[in-house]
Amino acid sequence: MNSIFIRTAISTHRKAYAIKRMNAAAQRLLRAESMAEEIRAGRWVLAWALAAGARRASRPLRAGLMSRASTGLH
Repeated sequence: MNSIFIRTAISTHRKAYAIKRMNAAAQRLLRAESMAEEIRAGRWVLAWALAAGARRASRPLRAGLMSRASTGLH
């Protein structure tokens, strides 16, 4: 039983750390002065979000944007 508790505590700590890092990356994204910095920070936001347990979207964002453009809803 103790090993389950320790494992849960470790995963909770890792998730909290990933959320903290994701927030820091989001701040860098908001303060980015160039497109390259924005892209780099955005990638880190996504990477840390996945590490924190966020699920990937069922379809890529680009596909969603293309469907809006094809129906004229922009």
